[in-house]
Amino acid sequence: MIEKSILPPGWQVPQEFRTRLGTSVGCQRPMLADGHLLLVLHAPPKPENQVRVDRFFWRTSDGT
Repeated sequence: MIEKSILPPGWQVPQEFRTRLGTSVGCQRPMLADGHLLLVLHAPPKPENQVRVDRFFWRTSDGT
């Protein structure tokens, strides 16, 4: 069974990122694989809502 990834489907990231993330964000952290960098962060929660929204920033191996 293939689990749904929380990363955008159009992102051509190393499979290691999708495998390590699974279906929830978890802790904020940088992830490195095959020259790619993925920052896994959370947006600050709003005062009326303690749920944190995930944010991803990805740099490809060629620096874009």
